[in-house]
Amino acid sequence: MYRFESSESASLAIRRLACEQIDGALEWLGGADRPFDVRIHETRKHLKRLRALLQLAVAAIEPAALREEMAAAREAAGVLAELRGQAALLVCFEDLIQRSPELPDPGALARLRAVLGADVAAGAPSEASIEQARDVLLRARARVTHLSLTEVEGWDALAPGFRETYRRARRAYTRALVEPSAERLHAFRTPAKRHLYQVELLSRSWEAPLSSLRQELSDLGELLGDHHDLSLLRLELEARPELQTESKALQSMVKKRLGKLERAAFSLAARAFAEKPAAITRRFGAYFRAGHE
Repeated sequence: MYRFESSESASLAIRRLACEQIDGALEWLGGADRPFDVRIHETRKHLKRLRALLQLAVAAIEPAALREEMAAAREAAGVLAELRGQAALLVCFEDLIQRSPELPDPGALARLRAVLGADVAAGAPSEASIEQARDVLLRARARVTHLSLTEVEGWDALAPGFRETYRRARRAYTRALVEPSAERLHAFRTPAKRHLYQVELLSRSWEAPLSSLRQELSDLGELLGDHHDLSLLRLELEARPELQTESKALQSMVKKRLGKLERAAFSLAARAFAEKPAAITRRFGAYFRAGHE
């Protein structure tokens, strides 16, 4: 269970949770009988949760050990990110078509679909990439069982990491609000998602209200993820002058959809990141202490 339990010390929970996330990632990587895109998606989710845990526990983990495990998680995630690429664009393309009441010419759609599908086939991954990620994670798994920790316990072990993650997300949100570019919205997505996973880790402290916050943060992550994929699809279409005639109507649909996603994301973010970092850290500290008495 991806959460701190009231019966555990912070040190025991950190080691347990790190092992569980690596084990989950390894299980999905080894599931050759499952659809490849699902394997990659679920593995990357475990790695994001691992990195959120490490960032939350920054005050509890020895600096050298923290750097080593963060680097391992980034390396494995980087290998898998390369495998996501074109397949995500094709999924985004199909989702856009399903959502749009006014579809472009069917012949144009077929030609665009064929081009994107050919790119997916050309970039078809090999199991060598999977094995590379597995090797990184197997070495990390052997280390985290005996992860070097400081003597800091309780909320003191978690407060600095929680505050810093939230601060980064809130700052990125403010920047994106001032200039809602694809780059700034993507830069907001990473710390916002990490904040979600940290709230999930702490949700045992007060289940009911935190479940509502978790849902809103999850919805925000989905909106920002869709915005990122759609922005990449727009760049892909713009980079293909030979398909400008076929993609003209689709690009108009992309622009409208991006605007809707931005407005919905900012609406959720305004509530989720309304508090100042010090205030929300004090509030979650009170929840944590009350739930671990």
